[in-house]
Amino acid sequence: MRRDRHRRAKVAVGLASLVVLYVGAQALATVRVAPQTEVMGITIGGLSTADARSLVTEAAVAANEGTFAMTAAGWEYTVAAAEAGLVVDADATMARAAGFTLDPARLWQQLAGAGEIEPVTVVVSSELDGALKQAAQALDREAVNASVVIHEARATAVAGQPAVRVNVEESAQVIEQNWPASDVIELTAQVVAPDVVTEEAERLARNVNDYVFAEPVTLTGPHVTMVFTPTQLSEFLSVDVDGASLVLRADGEALSTELLARDSRVINSARDASIVFDKDHMLQVDPGQPARVIDEATLGDAMVLAATSLSRVGAIPYIETPPAVTAEEVSALDFVERISSFSTSFTPRGWARERNIAQAAEYISGIIVKPGETFSINSSITPITRARGYVDAGAIVNGEHVDVPGGGLSQMGTTMYNAAYWAGVDLVEHKPHSEWFARYPAGREATLFIGVHDVKWKNDTPYAILINSYVDNARIYVDLWSTPYYEVQASSSTTPPTRWGLGCAKPGFSITDYRKVYLDGKLIKDESRRWSYRTVDFCSIED
Repeated sequence: MRRDRHRRAKVAVGLASLVVLYVGAQALATVRVAPQTEVMGITIGGLSTADARSLVTEAAVAANEGTFAMTAAGWEYTVAAAEAGLVVDADATMARAAGFTLDPARLWQQLAGAGEIEPVTVVVSSELDGALKQAAQALDREAVNASVVIHEARATAVAGQPAVRVNVEESAQVIEQNWPASDVIELTAQVVAPDVVTEEAERLARNVNDYVFAEPVTLTGPHVTMVFTPTQLSEFLSVDVDGASLVLRADGEALSTELLARDSRVINSARDASIVFDKDHMLQVDPGQPARVIDEATLGDAMVLAATSLSRVGAIPYIETPPAVTAEEVSALDFVERISSFSTSFTPRGWARERNIAQAAEYISGIIVKPGETFSINSSITPITRARGYVDAGAIVNGEHVDVPGGGLSQMGTTMYNAAYWAGVDLVEHKPHSEWFARYPAGREATLFIGVHDVKWKNDTPYAILINSYVDNARIYVDLWSTPYYEVQASSSTTPPTRWGLGCAKPGFSITDYRKVYLDGKLIKDESRRWSYRTVDFCSIED
């Protein structure tokens, strides 16, 4: 019994001693803060609890009255801690650092050194939620694609921006965990890159600067060549988005306006296909040309293609409308070959009359006489005026040799008459000269005098006849082109006199001209024309 009482007494004394020690340690811990203790970045270790409390309270007030930044993907929103429902409890924080505790582990920290102590915060969840929603309104944004700006032959990349969506619920937890230790807190947010990233913009800008703007670019059309310097070209360029890529574009409508302002020949009206004659007076088909208007819808692409090609040359795109008469249609016409050709010599020579004859030849060439139509020289070459290229030259008027506008054109009449004669067509009107000129076939020649004497013939074949007239090697020619139809035989009742009178006197004589016209071997025209030439006693070199 005594032994038990003695043992219990020892235990009681030991417990009492521990209590005395624990109470002593607790008293020490509440008087002075353990060494190496920090709160909110402030070292309070070794300070009296009063001094430590003062510092912690000051830091808590600063945090409670201060602001902090919420960030997301580089964007920032600043809010007051109080508006976010965040409060640092200084007393509770000090109690954690140097207050009474029954927890031996805490007591040991308070005595041996607690290190960094988290401040005690109070969070009003509804206010924090409201602040985060406001922050989300400011920070949330749609994605912005990276782009390229072009100005004065220089391309500059503009960085893109991601789409941002702040997660309010998860961000609240992040703030509670990081405030007030951090005054910049990255929120939890969904960040989605734009379709076109900055690297794509930098790539395109580099290519445009290094290649597109390296040298001038040339656009060509059937009648024009247009050169654009890099600075001029840059006025029409822009960059568009195509999926995840950037594409260089040119403004086709603005380019079209510029081309037309530079040279109106960049477009043209239609020109019908036609018959022309080469330098050897052989018939050829001029294919004409379609009407051309610039295709604005594809002009921009054509410019970009040219600017990115090795040659730096591109064709202007057109919308073409065929001419009313095409080359195929002209080729199918009746002008198979020369069915008749006749020429007379400029003997003797005379510049004025030769000029008049050559001018008339230009007016006559290209005339088409359709089946059933009648051709008239006078209608084709008049009016006879200086404005139309005619000059004064000799002619026979009322038996007299005088100078008149268009003098000498009777030689065109004679040449045309003979071309029609040998084509076998109907000879509607002509009158031979009153005196004979050796350069013309006797009895088969014609004079001209506007309003009085004409040379007319009618196309009585089933084919169109094309007239070509020209001067070559001091001779005037008339060619008739068509499809062969008639065959012609000719003869005369006599030949012109071979002996002349004294000096330049010319004897008079009469002659009958005979023409037989056959179709498929059958005689269908049997004609005779008689004419008497007068005697003259002087020389004439005119008409």
